[in-house]
Amino acid sequence: MSHTVRAGARRTLSNGDVVDVSDVKHKVPIRKRRNLTSDHETAHLLINLLRRKSVTRASIKAGPGYKGFMEGEFDPYSVIAPRALGLPGAGSKDDPQSDLGQLHARGYNPDSLAPYARKLIAENKTAFAAISTALEDHQEISGGHAAHIKHQAEKGGEVTIKVERKDGTKKTTTVSGIKEKDLVIPVDLSRPVQSLRA
Repeated sequence: MSHTVRAGARRTLSNGDVVDVSDVKHKVPIRKRRNLTSDHETAHLLINLLRRKSVTRASIKAGPGYKGFMEGEFDPYSVIAPRALGLPGAGSKDDPQSDLGQLHARGYNPDSLAPYARKLIAENKTAFAAISTALEDHQEISGGHAAHIKHQAEKGGEVTIKVERKDGTKKTTTVSGIKEKDLVIPVDLSRPVQSLRA
């Protein structure tokens, strides 16, 4: 019989077996960021990578009139991405150097671009968190480094599944390639514990 257990949870099944699934461990460092500028610049950078636009570098080193920047090929979805996520720093349409100013100068409607940008980021939450963590840690990253982090994040993480059968038999296994959409893990306990696979 197959059961589902949420990553990071422990569940006692109706037959008395206990299944404990660890939190997802990723191949790249991910933690809660303290600097919204890293999330802002990561939004620009990740959209460019996803839409196969060039990225030279991103930085959260402040300069005159800015807290960070992303150098790369212009893409309207990349430009609107931070605002679509509700992040500060989009500027005003009257400032030609700001995100909104760039879109306004080229005749784009930010409100029509935002839903798609938001969707792309939502579908790539792990890559977003990993790139933003790296940007915060290093203050500046190249487009190549960001692409490598994205690739590692796409491989998914791993969970450890521990099963204690009601007869006292125990089995532990690790399952790799866990994606954000897989945070509910199917566990088949109909097979012998020795061959447990998720």
